[in-house]
Amino acid sequence: MPPALRHDNRLFLAADPPAPMRGRLAELAREAAARWGGRAVPEANLHLTLCFLGRVDPAAAEPLAATVRELGASAHPAAGRITGLAPPPGAGPARLCVAEIADAGGLAELIALGGALVARAAGRTPGTRPPWPHVTLVRFRRPTPLVAFPSNDEQVFVFDRVSLYDAHTVHGGPPRYIPVTGTRLGIVHSP
Repeated sequence: MPPALRHDNRLFLAADPPAPMRGRLAELAREAAARWGGRAVPEANLHLTLCFLGRVDPAAAEPLAATVRELGASAHPAAGRITGLAPPPGAGPARLCVAEIADAGGLAELIALGGALVARAAGRTPGTRPPWPHVTLVRFRRPTPLVAFPSNDEQVFVFDRVSLYDAHTVHGGPPRYIPVTGTRLGIVHSP
């Protein structure tokens, strides 16, 4: 059965952190929110964004899901390590606090998967900004001055699944990320 898309969808492709990494990221989110204020991202929402597609015509749901499965089958699991907490690049107060993720093997190729999805499925060319592997941990209502600090986390985590999500805005609360489709990396799906 083809996935159903809302008319006002906001789609993005993400690498799903393995459970131990998700737990560590949730712990860091709580620590950062306690330190600087803001709202910690719920543990279920933690993800490594590969690309943001925005609104996609609901009629394109099945071809888009097939493209995600095809690209996922051609990709390999990737390894990453949490290197610290930081604001997004740029000067001035931040609206987000993120965990930066270092490539520990194959992460750059996985991020390139997002660019390939944009190019093939959405008919757009990927942006020219260099990739910045990160997971959003805390959102601030007002711009907040942050100072980056490194993490002494040495554990390497393996990303072995990607998912296409639809971001539902929830008035007064965190957005909900509804999975549209997902696949394990390197697994070929039969039609």
